[in-house]
Formats: sequence, structure tokens, C-alpha cells
Amino acid sequence: MNPRPDEPIGAVATTDPGETLDLVERGRALREALCVLSPDERRAIETAFFSEMTYAEAATRLNQPLGTVKTRIRAGLGKLRQRLKEK
Repeated sequence: MNPRPDEPIGAVATTDPGETLDLVERGRALREALCVLSPDERRAIETAFFSEMTYAEAATRLNQPLGTVKTRIRAGLGKLRQRLKEK
């Protein structure tokens, strides 16, 4: 199911207030967790995942070596995982 053009990517329709509250809370936790990333880690993650690119495509788009992009993504995801586990 594709979201409407005016909906944010990942938007989910629900009529259950409890489920809506849970989704809002998860979104807030993720936004807060993103603050632990360095600007380079965040840029690499956003480029690769939100643009649905491979590591190689992201490296080309960022004009950076493939290994650097992979390392930044791996390190950033590790930080996010740790931060979200703490919540």
C-alpha cells in the first residue's frame, strides 16, 4: 500500500488510539536517538537507506570511498541500536 503523496514516508493509518500513541512514541525515540550520530554518519545513513541506495551508490553520491561509507553506516547503526536499547 502506497502512502498518499501528502503523507510522510512510513506513515501508517490506524484507528486504535493506543497504536497511534505507540507509533508517535517510537518516532520520537528515533528522532532523539539520531542526535548521537555524527553529521557524516547521519548523511551516509540517510543517503543509503532513505534514498534506497546500495553502499556503492551512496559512496558515489557522497563522493567518498566505499569503505568509508560502509564504516560510517555501520558505526552509526551501532550507535542508534545502543541508544534505542537504553530507552
